[in-house]
Amino acid sequence: MRKTIITIMLTILLLFPLYSFADSIRVGLKYGSSAAMSYTLSSDSGFYMGVYEDGQFVPTMPVAAYTNLNAVCENGSVNLFGDDGNIVQQDFERYVIAAMDFDDGGVITADGKEYRGGIMFSINSTGSINMINVLEIDEYVYGVLNAEMHHDYPEEALKAQAVAARSFAVTNLNRHSQYGFDVCATTHCQVYKGYADEYEETNAAVDDTAGLCIYSGGKVVSAYYFKNSGGYTQNINDVWGSEADYLKAVKDEYSPEYQWTATFSFDDIESKLESAGNSIGDIMRIEIVSRNESGAVDTLKFIGTGGEVSISKEKIRTLFDASVIKSTHFSFTEYNTGSSDASQGTAETGAQKIAMSSVNVIGKDGARLSLSAKNSVSVIGADGEIEKGTLENIYAIDKSAALSAAGILPASSDIGQSGSVEYVTKSPVTFTGLGYGHGIGMPQDSAIEMAKQGFTYDEILHYYYTDIEIK
Repeated sequence: MRKTIITIMLTILLLFPLYSFADSIRVGLKYGSSAAMSYTLSSDSGFYMGVYEDGQFVPTMPVAAYTNLNAVCENGSVNLFGDDGNIVQQDFERYVIAAMDFDDGGVITADGKEYRGGIMFSINSTGSINMINVLEIDEYVYGVLNAEMHHDYPEEALKAQAVAARSFAVTNLNRHSQYGFDVCATTHCQVYKGYADEYEETNAAVDDTAGLCIYSGGKVVSAYYFKNSGGYTQNINDVWGSEADYLKAVKDEYSPEYQWTATFSFDDIESKLESAGNSIGDIMRIEIVSRNESGAVDTLKFIGTGGEVSISKEKIRTLFDASVIKSTHFSFTEYNTGSSDASQGTAETGAQKIAMSSVNVIGKDGARLSLSAKNSVSVIGADGEIEKGTLENIYAIDKSAALSAAGILPASSDIGQSGSVEYVTKSPVTFTGLGYGHGIGMPQDSAIEMAKQGFTYDEILHYYYTDIEIK
């Protein structure tokens, strides 16, 4: 029979430091599908148990009798047991457990990994236990920096990364509030690996920039960063459709070359489109419809036997897998591509000139008018010149290259589109691109290169974030 250890909860405010919400963060370590029904906690110095309320961690009682504890889900709540089977605390979701020497840099081992600060738990919707690390923000950045930028990179690049990571953390508190924590430990937020991934060089970069954040308009900014720009960073509006004055496109003079290729069959692409809820039949053609001001693809159109669909901005990478289509700075390979200028009635590859025997025209009032080959029509060219003639003497460019036997332009084809259109009509299709990442904010490869050339961390940050303050 388990013996309950009776303890007196004492709040000793004068003896122990507080973690204010502004200085602390809750990091989701295990949650959702990765959550377990129990966890083991270890600390050579013993433990302190406390509460976390209104953004503050307050140590309340020592648990010095144990160096190992077990958090177990029982009857919809978390109970904390000593390694002798005795109950230390029931309904532990309200509490935090930390190493006895946490305020002197001591760490706690949870699920086999070491962390600064404390550990708290919550029951999720599946009945398993979410495990959460509560610690000071700069201690959190200790565990982020090497995971995001290797410790042997130049000092000033590490400092720039530390300030960016700290700013991102401050502006993303409560990002995962539905799970009971602020940020996750994955690339969705920032990669965090805890105490075991700390290094002298990265910790020094955090300490040398302690408390510094990037500000715009008097507020700390969400300082996005990524690996490689391919020569240009992106406006945030061109990627996610949102606005931020400090996240503007920059011509990146310090970007090391980063090229990539990815090849897909049309069958693969059709499957990906269907999984995303877009069924267009057999693909006949893929078009790069438009590019943004930095040259990245803005809209990609897929034309199939059962319809067409356009995918824009960062959703393009999401469709294919962002680790495969590494950026939207891409083109198709030359062997199976072409470009057409529909306004001039010419095409290089994959297009044919066909005569129209009849055509339907929709007027501005919505009425449809059928014209035969003998009807006289006027055509306005790209140069603004007006040419008159009959349909039998006018040719259209079939951009899908899928002609009917009668030689009539398919209804799905675009007529009168000005400008060059890049397209592919053969499977497989190979994408060739530059850069890696969403393109917003600071490219890490460029920060490293600038540091090698003697730039300071604040100069690096000012180059990639527009009209900012660092304070």
